[in-house]
Amino acid sequence: MFQPLLVRACLVLILLGKVAVAQEGFPPRPPEFSSVEVSAERAVTFRVFAPKAASVRLSSSDLPDLGFGGLEMKKSDAGVWEVTTGAVPAGAYRYSFNVDGLTVVDPRNSSTSESNMNTWSITTVPGSDQFDLKDVPHGVVAQVRYFSKTLNRFRRLHVYTPPGYEQGADRLPVLYLLHGAFDSDASWSTVGQAGQILDNLIAAGKAKPMVVVMPMGHTGPFSFGPGGGFEKQMQEFVEDFQKEIRPLVEQRYRVSPERRHRAIVGLSMGGAHTLDIAFQNIEDYSYVGVMSSGVFGIDRGEA
Repeated sequence: MFQPLLVRACLVLILLGKVAVAQEGFPPRPPEFSSVEVSAERAVTFRVFAPKAASVRLSSSDLPDLGFGGLEMKKSDAGVWEVTTGAVPAGAYRYSFNVDGLTVVDPRNSSTSESNMNTWSITTVPGSDQFDLKDVPHGVVAQVRYFSKTLNRFRRLHVYTPPGYEQGADRLPVLYLLHGAFDSDASWSTVGQAGQILDNLIAAGKAKPMVVVMPMGHTGPFSFGPGGGFEKQMQEFVEDFQKEIRPLVEQRYRVSPERRHRAIVGLSMGGAHTLDIAFQNIEDYSYVGVMSSGVFGIDRGEA
């Protein structure tokens, strides 16, 4: 009767011994800390555990007054690097850590924002009536994959549908929202908080329920300047939009076929896309919006 119990006890002791031996080569457990902390004054403290690092800096494309090199962080005796910004406006902010020259996302923060060439961690400073998460009906932002016959590859876009869309039957206005050169189709709904902004505006009666289409504006890696492939990609996206994206949206979603319910808006590179698409098909769009647009393809030699 006691023999099986004795055998089990011995097996437990052996396993515990193996675990203890295996753990000997592991680094010590990091101390408990919050990697991002927002004060009542909206100052933001960032922390990262890197006990063997010689230098750590905070980088951000959005936080004000960081400068090109970011902010130098200071290490505690526990190996936690820390820095606190000044007060910042309410908003969503992308950031990363530069650890001895290597750029890394925050390992303690699961919220990220994909850009054109990399991924950022993201944090939100509350206090905005527009994009704070509120107890209102919420729509859905879906990631949609499609095969582009025009480009002969799989592509991606994000689509916002408003609260109650699944139970509805009416056709809705559609907004095509085009991103900038250093962003992706995911940027509008992560750092841009598009879904929450639309939920809040619709709940407040400041916007009508609509479908918002956020396509990927890049068709491949690029760099600015001659030979960088930028102008070629501009043309490829316009063709993909006309032949693939808009037909897919009009087939798959309940969007109005009427011009007065169709809009297109773009930021920076997306503004140039907007100009190319809308001016070639001005009879299709009732609203056209351009924000900080670059203008490409002009022969300056003729000016």
